Amino acid sequence: MVAQHAPLARPGPPAPTLLTRSQMVERIQTLNPTASASYLEAFSARHLLTYLEHLTASQEPRGRSARWARPDDSPALLRWVPRDGD
Repeated sequence: MVAQHAPLARPGPPAPTLLTRSQMVERIQTLNPTASASYLEAFSARHLLTYLEHLTASQEPRGRSARWARPDDSPALLRWVPRDGD
């Protein structure tokens, strides 16, 4: 008789955590103390969450298991173009 084993369960993506805007700003400031609350208030909740996820991922040691996927709607390169008077 051959013993049958259940297939190994693979962990899925973590369930999204519901954070308030204030909680996201507080956690971002914990990881990046140079980010002021007034600066962070200019960003949408979605952008704050993306930045928080990126900061959290960057806390992991570098190596094969360290992963962060840039969102599809986020350009890889940006260029700043000054306006008149800047």
